[in-house]
Amino acid sequence: MILNNISKFINQLIHRNRISFKIIVLYGVIALSLMAPMASSTIIPSINDTPSHISYIVQARDAINEGQFPLRIAPLEDNGWRYPGFQFYSQLPYFIGGWFYKLLTPNNPYDAYKLVIIISLAMGGLYVYFLSLKLTRSRIASILSGVAYMSAPYFLNNIHARGAFTETVAQGILPIVIYYALECYLTRKKRYFVLSALSWFCLSITHIITFIYGTIFIFFLLVIVITQTRKTKFSFPSLVSLLKAYILGWLLGLYFLAPIILVSPYLSIRKQIKAINPFGTNTYTPIANLFSPVSLPAEPSENGLAATYGLHPAIGWIFLIAFGIVIYY
Repeated sequence: MILNNISKFINQLIHRNRISFKIIVLYGVIALSLMAPMASSTIIPSINDTPSHISYIVQARDAINEGQFPLRIAPLEDNGWRYPGFQFYSQLPYFIGGWFYKLLTPNNPYDAYKLVIIISLAMGGLYVYFLSLKLTRSRIASILSGVAYMSAPYFLNNIHARGAFTETVAQGILPIVIYYALECYLTRKKRYFVLSALSWFCLSITHIITFIYGTIFIFFLLVIVITQTRKTKFSFPSLVSLLKAYILGWLLGLYFLAPIILVSPYLSIRKQIKAINPFGTNTYTPIANLFSPVSLPAEPSENGLAATYGLHPAIGWIFLIAFGIVIYY
């Protein structure tokens, strides 16, 4: 009897949300296809960062086995002397990857690494779809916007060219943050307040730079929303609710953020960053190169390729046309 009731409930749930489930499947298939260059479970791409991230997933699994929660100490670092690596860098992706390695892929940490990325891709696309549907009420446009976000060059460059695991996860979380921030502001419902705070918290313990820049850009988005709704739907209590959610997200992540703010100036990596700081050693990309319709490096080079992974900052014709259409309308 209980099993029949559960089965009936699941069938009703699927039927009521059948379109959403189809879209989830679509984004899952697209995420898998975008991961095709990493299809092998034994051949790891020759990218400097990828082996480091995989090794930290292994250490996250070991830290979980030790009972660490939240993760703080990398057990195998420095030849077994241990190091508080998780306290200062990206706890959430390694925590999830560690659990995947422990429960789902116990024989291959690389599969756990890829699974985290696939979920990040799919979740990013799904929440861009939700956000677009909220703003446009057009399902087709919203589905396409999710696909466009998943296949954005910067997203895929982080995955396949840079091996930037933590940035990739942060890019998957960012649309969730924006969606729940907007819902929190527009509806003031408690569940969106809680979800907004939790999404900010997750972003803060995933990638600090994305968290900071996300805060800045969402602030500008909020200014646009307030400007557009100030005469009709602007509500000061809604703004206060949104700010409370952001502050709560900060407070939840304070155990991670406070040591970074207070202790990181004394870490050796800070000296390394100062020595290789691109803003002090390189020139800025010329505006003509940035808006070039063809691929150009940030600065002249012998082979015509950029020094960083061969990636070029040019926006290209497609994005220039899209930008022009947005400005026109």
